[in-house]
Amino acid sequence: MSNKPGQPIRTRSQAALTNEGVTALQRIADAAGERMRLEQETSAAVAAARQAGVTWVSIGRLLGISKQAAAAKYSAAAALGRSGRTMNEWALF
Repeated sequence: MSNKPGQPIRTRSQAALTNEGVTALQRIADAAGERMRLEQETSAAVAAARQAGVTWVSIGRLLGISKQAAAAKYSAAAALGRSGRTMNEWALF
């Protein structure tokens, strides 16, 4: 389904969104983009911390999660940090 410029955004049910609905969707999109940026920043910081010898216990405490959860979520980023490659470089393989 496509909407022409200047026309109201329509859902699958073809109900036109109000201005408030469009604003709410834009806020969701903005928040999702910010969350992605912050997650990338956190991953890079965790990789740097691990490279500097910081334990998973310390990282987990700062993030409010267990050491196991921290390692499970960020060990790939930490491994990339040790390799000197970026996530984008690994995506090419």
